[in-house]
Amino acid sequence: MIRKFQKSFSIFFAILLVSIPVFAEIKLPTIFGNNMVLQQQKEVPIWGKAKKNAKIKITTSWNNKKYSSVSTEEGQWKIKIGTPSAGGPYTISISDGEVLTLE
Repeated sequence: MIRKFQKSFSIFFAILLVSIPVFAEIKLPTIFGNNMVLQQQKEVPIWGKAKKNAKIKITTSWNNKKYSSVSTEEGQWKIKIGTPSAGGPYTISISDGEVLTLE
């Protein structure tokens, strides 16, 4: 009876693992988020984590400028962006294939 349970559990677990999708997802520190304020007219860094060696692209809505970098073997990345004068609302789109938009 125990063997039958172990076999059934093993099959269930294998099916569960195969059915879980794997997404490459940008992860940002909690200081970055919607409604954040950046210092105006400066070069400011934005950083985070992604899968290793991923091409990271940032697009800013105030000037449609595109910035890019590649994450390290550990998945870390950092990009400096130029900020506008006061105003808004603006958006920052960050992508490694999947887009994350900060409003």
